[in-house]
Amino acid sequence: MFFNLISNAFKFTPKGGKIKIKISRDKEYIHIKVKDNGIGIEQEKQEKVFDRFYEVESHKENASIYNQGTGIGLNIVKNIVQLHKGQIKLQSEVNQGSTFLISLKLGKEHFSEDQIISDFKFSDDVTQYTNQLENTNLVTEPSSIDFTNDDEKSTVLVVEDNVSLRSFMAQLLKQNYNVLEASNGEEAFKIAVNNNPDIIVSDVVMPVMAGTELCSKIKEDVRTSHIPVVLLTSRSSLIYKLEGLESGADDYLSKPFDINELQLRVKNLLSYKSRLKKKFGNGDMFTPDEVSVSSVDDELMKKAIQIVEYNIPNDHFDIPTFCSDLGVSRTMLFIKVKAWTNFTPNEFIQHFRMKRAAQLLELGTLNISEVSYKVGFRNPKYFSKCFQKVYGETPSVYSKKFSV
Repeated sequence: MFFNLISNAFKFTPKGGKIKIKISRDKEYIHIKVKDNGIGIEQEKQEKVFDRFYEVESHKENASIYNQGTGIGLNIVKNIVQLHKGQIKLQSEVNQGSTFLISLKLGKEHFSEDQIISDFKFSDDVTQYTNQLENTNLVTEPSSIDFTNDDEKSTVLVVEDNVSLRSFMAQLLKQNYNVLEASNGEEAFKIAVNNNPDIIVSDVVMPVMAGTELCSKIKEDVRTSHIPVVLLTSRSSLIYKLEGLESGADDYLSKPFDINELQLRVKNLLSYKSRLKKKFGNGDMFTPDEVSVSSVDDELMKKAIQIVEYNIPNDHFDIPTFCSDLGVSRTMLFIKVKAWTNFTPNEFIQHFRMKRAAQLLELGTLNISEVSYKVGFRNPKYFSKCFQKVYGETPSVYSKKFSV
């Protein structure tokens, strides 16, 4: 109700205008006033603004100023007010603005028993999740989990301010992953920078730093931009999903979530990352054009591939030069390349050199030594050894397969 009233005020108030919100109470009611100094609504149209799909027509000269919506916001507000046995009134004058006045009764005596959910549980209530485990062997009592690293497992950072729910999620994911925990976005960001988790699962509504802000920081910082983020929130309205996606979230799940769905979302995102790594292991040449730039990390990966491709013939190209050209430290280069490909930086460079060597050998216009020099090897014998390690045969045997 609040969101739609305020959104409506913004929609019809030009830049530099004023929107005021006042909340007061007396012995029986809470009174809410949302006032703007926007374009206002003509008298004969004021009753229609609460109709579903009705949209106020702005003056033609102001058409580019105001956002157009679906026409359901004020209808939703009116329905909510009526369900709560309240009253809503509109006062408006063209070019002077509009004021929406809402009065809601205090207490709950004005509701019938069947209108009150006596056993209502908030989305963070852990019993909603433990009840899903009746047919499993997973321990359901929340407890703290010490992080123990298993190199064979991916690492998940769980960010949730509700201690019981965070502990439950950690137990749930610990079956298949290493688990790190944080109670808010600020704490989580520090952990992400220092521990480089493979994925982050974060609540949205938290103290200190919200999940959407955490997600934005993760995606904008070169140290963490490769980490996928799943956002969880009890606010299921489309606007909050859009807010999460705009902050760079890779996936979104509304609370209370199904525990099997949570596990599948995490698994699928990690599988998506692994597919990129496999791309580097097959026989196709991976080019910068194949990278769809949608984030800081995509841009960095594209730049890294361009740098290596440009330096394939350069026998002086090494890791310090790579770091300098990419603008990252040696440690960060290792983290990024490992996240993209599962290679070390040296293996990353070697990958592109071997792919280019194979292309040149297939053309058949150069001898083995010439190919060796073209891909940055000073020693043709060492080149042949490296090539055989990748392709399982010597360069000469490989090239003969393509000779006419």
